[in-house]
Amino acid sequence: MTLYPHTNVCDLLQQLPIAAGVLNKMGVPDAAIIRCDTLGDIAEIVKLNLTELQAAIDQLVGTAYEPKTFEGIDGIGHLLERLRHEHHQILTQHLPQISDLMKEMSRHHGHESIVWDELHLSFAQYRAALSEHILREQDELFPYIEQLLLVRSRGVASGIDEEQLLRNGESLCRILEMDEDSGFLNQIELQLADGAPHDSDMVRTRLRHQIEELRYRADQHESLETDHLLPLVLRLESEVFRSLKAH
Repeated sequence: MTLYPHTNVCDLLQQLPIAAGVLNKMGVPDAAIIRCDTLGDIAEIVKLNLTELQAAIDQLVGTAYEPKTFEGIDGIGHLLERLRHEHHQILTQHLPQISDLMKEMSRHHGHESIVWDELHLSFAQYRAALSEHILREQDELFPYIEQLLLVRSRGVASGIDEEQLLRNGESLCRILEMDEDSGFLNQIELQLADGAPHDSDMVRTRLRHQIEELRYRADQHESLETDHLLPLVLRLESEVFRSLKAH
């Protein structure tokens, strides 16, 4: 989404909920976001640089990667690079930060501590499942895809065990599947909305924005895999396996 001074803030947040967190990180408080109609209004109040805001949002959502970059088997390498970047952001930033913020919410809200402890336990289980899924992709799936690309480019000269490669292909769809229910994220958001005002409101705001960013990244991650990676790899497998069987 291209930003202009006349861009309506409500429209921006409706299309990109994560923009609220980006604005906060650039020094724009929630109060300013609520009372301003356009990005130009905010820029006048807090000296916001729209070019920097655009760059920050583009980096977050990954618009630097044009869809055409992923077209065709030759684009798989770019797609794997993008997915590794998304994995790094999820594992090293969003998951740990959400965990820390939920612990802080539990400490601040003594009368709700049991609820927050239960939510934190559910999140810990989801974090473990998502981390395992990501690591399996990086340790098993991505190397398998890179081996396919190597065989495609070098043929029998690649030195790769062709029979093992064929056997590994059977686990592709299983690795890509992610069945863990993230519905409890809705429970966290409801708890944030229903909670009484408290001195932890800043923590509440940061947690809400982190959850929005995680949800967005998870959706983007799933789309990249199901809409781009899987169809391309199936084409790659068909081409490579047909070539191997011909020999």
